[in-house]
Amino acid sequence: MKVGFVIPWIQRTGGNKTVLSVAEGLARGGHDVQLFCHTVRTDLVPEIERQIGGATFSYAVRSERSYEGHRDDLSWQLPSRRYRRLAETILAAHRGAPFDAVIVVANEGRQLGRQLRHALPRPQPLFGWSIMELIDHSFLLSRERDLPWLRSLLSPVYPAAHWAWGRSMRDFDFLCANSEWTSDLVGYLYGLECGHILVSLPEEAFGPGPGSGDLPPGPYIAVPTVSLGPREQGLLAEVASQGLNLVSFGPRPAPGVPHLGYLSEERLREVLRGAAATLFLFDYEALGLIPFESLAVGTPVVTLPKYGVHVQWRESPYVEFAGTARGLAEACRRRLLGPPTVADRESARASVDRFRASRAAASLVSYLEEVRSVKEALDGASAGREHALDSAKGAD
Repeated sequence: MKVGFVIPWIQRTGGNKTVLSVAEGLARGGHDVQLFCHTVRTDLVPEIERQIGGATFSYAVRSERSYEGHRDDLSWQLPSRRYRRLAETILAAHRGAPFDAVIVVANEGRQLGRQLRHALPRPQPLFGWSIMELIDHSFLLSRERDLPWLRSLLSPVYPAAHWAWGRSMRDFDFLCANSEWTSDLVGYLYGLECGHILVSLPEEAFGPGPGSGDLPPGPYIAVPTVSLGPREQGLLAEVASQGLNLVSFGPRPAPGVPHLGYLSEERLREVLRGAAATLFLFDYEALGLIPFESLAVGTPVVTLPKYGVHVQWRESPYVEFAGTARGLAEACRRRLLGPPTVADRESARASVDRFRASRAAASLVSYLEEVRSVKEALDGASAGREHALDSAKGAD
């Protein structure tokens, strides 16, 4: 099977790691895979090429410029020549060897469904959109977002934005989502079904790893800071005041907590692997990769009971929820007093094995084959009806 993935704009790997992982899994399984991007941050190119393995990476522009906030987000939501150029690149690749499916995996690029349908010759590949986060949250989640006053002022624009996204969703043959939470919201807000959840972790995320032996003195609780909002920083400060052995890592330090800085993928797994638990605090997460990555190395998670994280893990014995600083501190203390055994860690890893890249890739291929079969049956039925109408007109 030949599959094209489209991420119009890559300014960090972050949540894109799931699609990079599944692309690598497909390529390792013998499929022809190509990742298309218009603009990619220059320093990310080697890491992306490493993560996708045998897949091909095509991009139009390498940029030194870092993310500049909401202006960038807005510019990639609007129609532009960048999408026409991206569509032309995909068309050229399709002419060389036809795709079976082309999947946009981003909040951006919704215009490509219609553009590709007009541009690509028949028989056309399946067109899909894997939604990372709904535009609705820009208006409805002001409590968990910055500039809530501005979001309130922009609320009259919400019906038009919602309509535009709903129209774009119907330009694709199928929809995927990055989580059960996003899938549920697409059904609730748009009345449409996301037929597949696109979540994947690289094979090396599950390995024991060589380990440097240079870990914080334990037992300790690992605290990623990547998703901390102001409220969560306050919660963390209260938890830290209880005298627990917390060790943070990520893009920003947490006041009162020893900080390891920004970690490489290998070092991140090592720190998570050595922890008694991972304390994952976040403002909003449609998915939240940290719990997946923590469980993949066998470390249980303590987190907040909200959004995609709660929907995904509410029945897991390896994820404990608490909504107050006191509850979070108590959960962490229990983990420190009774760190997971080897058997516990093996069970935790097994609970996320279905997200391993090889299995996630096989699941996606199975889904695409199912969609293709249904589409061919519908197209055949439509052609039959048209033939019958033409025959009836001829008889008249």
